[in-house]
Amino acid sequence: MREIKFRGYNPKTNKMATPFYEINADGTWSVVNWHELAGADNATSAIRGIIVTQYTGVKDTNDVEIYEGDIVLSEWGSKEVIEYWRNGFYFRGMLHTNWSTDNVTVIGNIYENPELVEE
Repeated sequence: MREIKFRGYNPKTNKMATPFYEINADGTWSVVNWHELAGADNATSAIRGIIVTQYTGVKDTNDVEIYEGDIVLSEWGSKEVIEYWRNGFYFRGMLHTNWSTDNVTVIGNIYENPELVEE
């Protein structure tokens, strides 16, 4: 079974926290590391406006967890963005492409490193 967890990004502070949400063994979920994102004194104000992305359940060639919104260097040498659509994670614009984690490397994400995919 795939590990279900999420990371959060605060566009106001340009900070990422991993993990951000975690699904516990009993099915409940917890917000963790919210203080890393905002430095606010309560969870409600700290998580307002946070962008949440989901873990794909796989790691890249360097054992780095791959999340939705990550930018990876593919086996073909192209930069690809990981997106969730319907029931799986795909390269942006290539929804029917199978990709192997044996040949991809996370080089950033669209929130902290948008210049990596801008033309």
